[in-house]
Amino acid sequence: GAQRAGTTSLFKFLDLLPSFCGSPDKEVGFFSIDENYAKGSNWYHQQFETCSKGQLKFEATPEYLYYPFVPSRINNYNSDMRFVVLFRDPVDRCYSAWKLFKNIYEKDQLTKEKIIKHSKGTGKDNLANLMVSEDYPDFTKAVHDDLGRYYQNSNILEPSFVRRGLYHHQLSHWLKYFDITQFLFLEINELNQLGDLLKKIRDFLGIELDIALNDLEMPEYNKLSGKKNIDIDQETLSLLQNFYHEYNIKLFKLINKTYDWNV
Repeated sequence: GAQRAGTTSLFKFLDLLPSFCGSPDKEVGFFSIDENYAKGSNWYHQQFETCSKGQLKFEATPEYLYYPFVPSRINNYNSDMRFVVLFRDPVDRCYSAWKLFKNIYEKDQLTKEKIIKHSKGTGKDNLANLMVSEDYPDFTKAVHDDLGRYYQNSNILEPSFVRRGLYHHQLSHWLKYFDITQFLFLEINELNQLGDLLKKIRDFLGIELDIALNDLEMPEYNKLSGKKNIDIDQETLSLLQNFYHEYNIKLFKLINKTYDWNV
């Protein structure tokens, strides 16, 4: 799913169910991180070695959706894979991502150093430069900088505050290799409706889920509604809404679903 779209919450929730077995590290990054991919499929399988026979193995690496080279790698690995894709209003997702990295920049030195280490010399140098810069950019500057990369057709993938919200564009890379029936599309607010959510997952995967809903709740690792704690000036808000409008419409037509994203 998209970064900051509830993937951690859904991952933790599914991992509580006996039918599922998530990787110890939610974001394995096998298909997106060259260093991991070079270790081969046996290394990938080792990430699930604690799973029991019959359990459905899964992981959740948000950058799989965004990086255009990932779908071909997954297709080469297994063309019959199934994918649950989480979306979020791209304006809210953009702000949430900016705020996340701002908090890391200011308060989480360990994660900051990890990002810098794994970004340098990997095509993500601009992300490393952002994290070592003297001042973290305000939201409006971050938006304009990323829009500049978009309009220049830049092959620099990071930072990607705005561009990660171009879901139609990202999904088009996947549909070159997989049929749309291999995808279950969810919006972050659907995570709040556990009964409907489990039915959708059950029907999509063709499995039985005999679970008492009153014994379960969705772990809220990030806000499950994109309408909270958004502090964007009106000019930047309008800029983003206008930018995303046509791409949202294209997405809705492609997946035959419509979300309340100010369209």
